[in-house]
Amino acid sequence: AEAHVMEGRSDEALKRLAGLDSPEALRIRALALVGKGDLAGAEAAFASGAGKPGDIGRLLGDYAHFALQRGEVGKARTLAYRAVAAQPVALGGLLSRAEVALADGK
Repeated sequence: AEAHVMEGRSDEALKRLAGLDSPEALRIRALALVGKGDLAGAEAAFASGAGKPGDIGRLLGDYAHFALQRGEVGKARTLAYRAVAAQPVALGGLLSRAEVALADGK
């Protein structure tokens, strides 16, 4: 499904994700919804995934980026730190922390 999102085929990705609610499925669903311009739906998918147990570091990193793009620097900072805490060596969390630091002028 993630490949479909990267190819701009959000509808196909959403079809493949139907009925799935793992953090990874919700992360990809959120990205597909961003691709369709449904930012409220993307926010809901990210928030749902962020509240789940398990491997959520990648979701949190993408959610932080999403929040930062919406001008929500404080929220992005919190999400980025959670992402790094969840997966200390994962690139997504580290990048989201760097993006927040740039937004803060650090």
